[in-house]
Amino acid sequence: MVANGRFGRESSTANQKMIRENEADLERVRRRLAKMGGPLRAQRNGFHKSQWFEQNAQFGTPVELKIAPGFNADWAGRGLAKALESCGFKTRTSKEDVGWDGVHVESRSEDAATALVIQGAFRIAGFGAGLTIHDRAAARRVVVHVGAQALGFPT
Repeated sequence: MVANGRFGRESSTANQKMIRENEADLERVRRRLAKMGGPLRAQRNGFHKSQWFEQNAQFGTPVELKIAPGFNADWAGRGLAKALESCGFKTRTSKEDVGWDGVHVESRSEDAATALVIQGAFRIAGFGAGLTIHDRAAARRVVVHVGAQALGFPT
């Protein structure tokens, strides 16, 4: 809770007022939770989550990870494979020399939506990822090239 601008935080009156406001907010939240069916519970039920992802992954575009040789690229590739699999993508990894230093996503125009989602996730996370959509790309899959400096770490 933020202190009211009219009172200083060192003032005991302001502290008591903040405590009362905080307790009132907590009581409001408890009443709303009671109306909705009880307290908040963790909903990380792995069985139901995996069923949903498996069902949706059957219809999705598979992702092929081509990982450059080297410790940093291997570490980034393993983490990327786990992240993509937890989002419901079927992944396959292979080690080969890639032409990019960082991460680059490549697909055909039919699978461009999946490629854009993957590239957008990198952009949101603050990592640059290139994107190429052309008809010479591998059919019915998205290829993610993980270079030697995939996450910006020097080799």
